[in-house]
Amino acid sequence: FSDNILVEEGVKVSVFNATGSDLLATFVAEKLNWLGVNVLTVGDYELEMDECLLKYGNEVGKTKSFLVIKDMFDVCQVGFDDDILPGEIELVLGRNWSQMINYDSYVRSF
Repeated sequence: FSDNILVEEGVKVSVFNATGSDLLATFVAEKLNWLGVNVLTVGDYELEMDECLLKYGNEVGKTKSFLVIKDMFDVCQVGFDDDILPGEIELVLGRNWSQMINYDSYVRSF
């Protein structure tokens, strides 16, 4: 499944769950790994929220990795963040995104 360009770019993505639902970040990280994206961190966000956030550091905005992720998570608020390291992306999954994909139906199927 992986795209060689995504692998070669080496953009690192951290995926955080801000929904309170079990394992959402792990579920998404696995899908990103299949595409060839380098997932750096997976975990829970410090607070729950409805919004989905896609924040990125320098050297990421014009990469294919960023464009693919931005397209996949098109309902997310997207923005550059000086606190994100160059070559890295932070994806925070909120309840709105989880509901949009009907994540709870995936959880029951395992």
